[in-house]
Amino acid sequence: MKFAEILQYDTDPQKMSPARAFLIAQLYMISADGQIESREIGHLLSVVGSTKTGPLSIQVANQKILDLAMSYRSRNSLDTFLTEVTPLLSPAQRKCILANLLDCAYLDGNFAQAEKDVFDKFVEVFQTPQIELQSLIDVITVKNNLNVFGK
Repeated sequence: MKFAEILQYDTDPQKMSPARAFLIAQLYMISADGQIESREIGHLLSVVGSTKTGPLSIQVANQKILDLAMSYRSRNSLDTFLTEVTPLLSPAQRKCILANLLDCAYLDGNFAQAEKDVFDKFVEVFQTPQIELQSLIDVITVKNNLNVFGK
């Protein structure tokens, strides 16, 4: 099942779900430095997916989910969010969120301090073992190192 299909059933604005937590976590990362760049939105949409045709279109239901997530993000601190969602997430879901946060942070090839601070909070609250964390970092670093193909 595509993530977009999972999200279409997640429309209760009063209830946090693991899928909504995943999406909101991405929003905390992409807004960590105080600005949201077009490539970060593109990354978010590539993760969330689309069920309409066209390179930049998103289904109306997905737009509602994004709006709910953005509204939550604007009203709640990262600490509040982490306190709320951590008990809802399985170890596999936490690991998936961390991998996607790293991927998002490395989009521009630079892990900015504000992004690192957000990521470190997730790692601390999720109580991620260093060995798991290092394997995620290694894979994401290799994945995003396009310099191996030359200039």
